[in-house]
Amino acid sequence: MTQPAGNIPFLLLGPGRSGTTLLARILDSHPDLAVPSETWMFDALFRLGAAKVFARRSHYVLFMNELWEHLQHDDVVAASVIAQLAKDRPAYTGSVRPLVQAFGEQYCARRHARMWGEKTPSHLLRVATIQKSFADSPMILIARDPRDVLTSYAEAWNQGRYEDAFIMRNALRIKRLAGYLPENV
Repeated sequence: MTQPAGNIPFLLLGPGRSGTTLLARILDSHPDLAVPSETWMFDALFRLGAAKVFARRSHYVLFMNELWEHLQHDDVVAASVIAQLAKDRPAYTGSVRPLVQAFGEQYCARRHARMWGEKTPSHLLRVATIQKSFADSPMILIARDPRDVLTSYAEAWNQGRYEDAFIMRNALRIKRLAGYLPENV
């Protein structure tokens, strides 16, 4: 399968603690697929006001630095791709799509894979805009039973304690995240 120019071949989206990391690791274990660690790329793009276009060179530089920061400890291959892209193109204005695609193509080349995917749970918050920017990119949406997500939250982030305030605060968070899932899921 060839990758359409400017697209991400697939996006894994779902609330944190819903199984996105497990699915990403399973897919990444296939020799033809490459799924880097969480890049947080769309979060960075939105914070910079550059969801589609880098209007200022400084936004591009900040974007590349932020991606490298997120990847340097968890995925040295992806971090080295970002560093090489930044070295090869120290300044850039224009569409975000070719830069995202260049990252994916180089990541695939270094991993000897044919296709890549993006996985960062918080990107669920940006799903509507991501769909507009990368309309041809298929999305794999993961929806886990909210009670299981809440249990996983408590185990991961509250030492397994189920205090009322923690449960209520995070139940609201999970409800909010579920609101970002497309209606046909």
